Amino acid sequence: MPVFDFTGRPPREALEALRARLPGGRLSFDWRDVWQDEHLSSFVVAKMMSADLLRDVHGALERALEEGWTRERFAKELRPMLAGAGWWGRRTMTDPLTGESREVQLGSARRVDIIFDANIRQSHAAGRWQRIQAAKEALPYLVYTIVDDERTRDEHAAWGGRGAARIVLPVDHPFWLTHYPPNGWRCRCTVLQVDGEWLAAHGLEVSTGEELEAAGWGRTRPWLNRRTGEVIEVPANIDPGWAHNPGAARRAMLAPPPVAEPVRDNIIGGRWPRALPPAPQPRPFPDGVARRPGLTDPDAVFDAFRRQLGVEEGGVFIDRAQIPLVVERGLFQARAPGGRVLGAKAAKFERGEWAQLLAATVRDPDEIWVAAQRMPGGDVRLARHYVAAWNDPEGRRFWFTAVFVEGAGWWHGVTAYPPGKPGRPGQQARLTDRNFRNGTLVWSRGRS
Repeated sequence: MPVFDFTGRPPREALEALRARLPGGRLSFDWRDVWQDEHLSSFVVAKMMSADLLRDVHGALERALEEGWTRERFAKELRPMLAGAGWWGRRTMTDPLTGESREVQLGSARRVDIIFDANIRQSHAAGRWQRIQAAKEALPYLVYTIVDDERTRDEHAAWGGRGAARIVLPVDHPFWLTHYPPNGWRCRCTVLQVDGEWLAAHGLEVSTGEELEAAGWGRTRPWLNRRTGEVIEVPANIDPGWAHNPGAARRAMLAPPPVAEPVRDNIIGGRWPRALPPAPQPRPFPDGVARRPGLTDPDAVFDAFRRQLGVEEGGVFIDRAQIPLVVERGLFQARAPGGRVLGAKAAKFERGEWAQLLAATVRDPDEIWVAAQRMPGGDVRLARHYVAAWNDPEGRRFWFTAVFVEGAGWWHGVTAYPPGKPGRPGQQARLTDRNFRNGTLVWSRGRS
């Protein structure tokens, strides 16, 4: 039985797509619990309810992709890992949605193969889309391509030209937002990126509206998600949960949301002062949030921070602009220009004491700015500045800022600025205006 060969050196973009799916941010009892684009931010395996085990499986997939493992090599590596963790065979588990205890299938040879197949294919597809976008000026068309054997679904075979007109469309045609392969479990379809000369040489033309209609584009069927009771309209010839383009969705997830009236253009090293919107008015400390004098232990500081966000380490927090942030220790760590951790910086500028307020600033900011920022190594990356002004119980005003930068497909926390010495709100405000209220204002309390 022919199978797709995933061995060989993978493209960098495929590795980035897999690494961007963080394990442990969400847990899933059933594959229907996490839907389509939600997989872009979380790595899940149905009924794998241990974040530690998810991280181990994700690491094995990353090595498999990076080193070009075969299916057999992956299964050989993963089976003892799963068995040693007690995640093999049939076990009795309690469904967290229904509270029902029942016998379920955990690890098996078939499930290991599906874990490999689905995740490696999706990673390749997401990475391929990045390369497609980069090359679309020279190669503006995509041709639907199949493995033409008895295993291929009839509908997919028709899209690939078996007994019907082969699907050929521009890269940015909306067809590819739902029908970009893979289009189901174990789907082996892909696309070929070509130019007009290639089409002419092979006797192909761009698909017409009538041909797309004949291929079933636009036709849907109702599908009942028995986990939620929700009836969803899904494309007629695509497996439920697969009607999305992982590469296009990932690009959209990382892009700053549009703003009706940007405050000003992005500037690196621009003159100051600059025209800014009115400064945020301070709010009282949120309930249950306080300064904790003397808190410097790195583990306790990070625990205080992530608890305010309600996320475990390595999990994902969705900010006010609906952008996913990785919750990790980078805000409280000193790093070398290459990224190597030099040590904790919880005590520096009393960051540890203000950990809860820094989390409150990320969770409920007054403003979110996106700007270009020059990193210690010289690279320029997009940075998100979370700014908030707070009044303590004594009425003293404090300014806080947390900074996240984009890297490896995610927004990672890199530093945080507590207010410094109390009683100097004017100086704090000027420093915040100069250093962090810059770039493009993508969200503010007054404009949300």
